[in-house]
Amino acid sequence: MTNARQGVLREALLNDHLFFARWFFKIREGVKFKVNKHHKEICDALELVIQGKIKNLIINVPPGSSKTELAVINLIARGLAINPRSRFLHLSYSSELAELNSAKAKELVLLSEYQELFTLPIKSDSNARGRWNIVDSNDISIGGCYATSTLGQVTGFRAGHMDTGFQGAIIIDDPLKPTDSLSKVKRDQVNMAYINTVQSRKASPDTPVIVIMQRLADEDLTGFLLNGGDGNEWHHVKISAINEKGESYWPEKEPLESLLKLKEKGNFTFEGQYQQNPYVLGGELIKGDWFNRYSELPARKEFVRRAIFADTAMKTGENNDYTVFLDALFMRSGHVYILNLWRKKIDAVGLLALANDVWSQVSTNEIMPASAMYIEDKASGTGLIQQLQRGSQFIPVMPVQRTKDKLTRLMEVQPRIQSGQVFIPEYAPWVIDFISECEAFTATDTHKHDDQIDPLIDAVNTFLSGGFNLSALV
Repeated sequence: MTNARQGVLREALLNDHLFFARWFFKIREGVKFKVNKHHKEICDALELVIQGKIKNLIINVPPGSSKTELAVINLIARGLAINPRSRFLHLSYSSELAELNSAKAKELVLLSEYQELFTLPIKSDSNARGRWNIVDSNDISIGGCYATSTLGQVTGFRAGHMDTGFQGAIIIDDPLKPTDSLSKVKRDQVNMAYINTVQSRKASPDTPVIVIMQRLADEDLTGFLLNGGDGNEWHHVKISAINEKGESYWPEKEPLESLLKLKEKGNFTFEGQYQQNPYVLGGELIKGDWFNRYSELPARKEFVRRAIFADTAMKTGENNDYTVFLDALFMRSGHVYILNLWRKKIDAVGLLALANDVWSQVSTNEIMPASAMYIEDKASGTGLIQQLQRGSQFIPVMPVQRTKDKLTRLMEVQPRIQSGQVFIPEYAPWVIDFISECEAFTATDTHKHDDQIDPLIDAVNTFLSGGFNLSALV
C-alpha cells in the first residue's frame, strides 16, 4: 500500500467507527462484518461520544447484537488510535468476561495491520489480560485499559485525562448477570457500586460513561440511571428485537419466526432481554431471594414423593395465559424441590399431547417416578382430566378444587416460601421467567401473567400444608 493510500485509509478509520469495526473484523475473523441498521445506530451514538457531544450513553440491545464488538473491543482500539493517551476502564458482571474483552482489544491493537497504520507500542510488561498500557518513545505509559468486574476493586486507575478532546471512557458491558437480576439485593449492589465506585474513577467530569446491556429488570442499572439514580442526563439508544411494525430488527440473523418462538417460551425474558421492556418486579408478595438454589439434589434416601402440578389454558392469543406443568419433588426435611417446568400457549389438542408427554418424561424417571398429576378441576382442566382418565396411558390424576382466590391461597403458603422451604435449580432455562413472574405478582392484579403461580401454590400447599402425610413415613 502506497503512503498516499495508507494515509487515506488511516483517515477513514479514525473518522468512521463502523468502517473501523468492519475493516478490522475482516482482518481478525477472515469474513465480512454483516452490517445491519442497528449497527449504524450504535456506531452513530458512539461517534457522538468520541466527538464530545454525548457524555452519558446507554445502549440497550438484544443478545447477540454485536454490542461488545462495537462498543468495547473496537471502541478501545479506535479510541487509542485517535488519542494514544486515552485511558479506558471496562467493567462487566464477570471479571473473566471483562478481561476477555480487554484481551481482544489488546490483540486488535497488536495486529501488524493496526501497527502499520497507528504505531502504538504496548508496554512490554503488560502481560495481564485485564490491564495493559500504551507507551511513548521513552517507554512511559500514557494510555491503556483496565478491566475488572462491576463489583471489583478499582484502585490506582482513572479513566480519561484532564484535557480537551477524546481522552478515553468508562465502558460498562452487561453489569449484571441475568440470574442475579432476579435478586433485589444484587441489583442494588450493582447500582450502589456505580454511585460509590465507578463515578469516582473518572479523571475528569467530562470523561464519558457508556453502559451497554440487555434489560433484565425494571430496577437494573439502566432503569436506575434513567430514573435519575446518579442525577445525570443520559442519551438512550433502545433497540427491540421485534420493532413497532412487528418486524425483526435483524432478519438475516434473527428471523421473525425464531423470535416469536423465543417469545412463546418465555415472555418475561423476551420482554426484558429482547424487547428492552422489562416487567416491573418487586410486588413484595413473592421475592426471588426467598427461593433456595440447588445444583445437586439431596441423597436419594431423602426423597418422599414426586408429583406434577398443572395450570391449564386453551387459547393462544397474545393476552391469554399459558399452560404450565410444574414438576416437584418432596423431601423428608419438609423441603420442596422444583425439578422442571413446562410453559406453553396451546389449544385443546396440544394440551392433551403436552400432558401425556410430560407424564412420559416423569413416570419412569431415574430420579424418582412421579406418583400423580394434580390438575385444577375447572374449565379446560376438567376436560383434560376426563381425557386423561379415558386415555390409553394410565395417569393417576388428582382433581384440584381451588375454592379461594389466588391472593388468599398465596398468602397461606407465603410463609413457607419466605422461610426458604422451596428450592429451584441454580441454572435452568425456565428459572428467570419463573422468578420474574413471582416477583411481578401483585395484590391488585396489575401483573401481566400469573400462570406459574397457581401450580407453585398447589405444590407447596399439597406437600407442606397437610395435603401429604409425612408423619406416616417417619
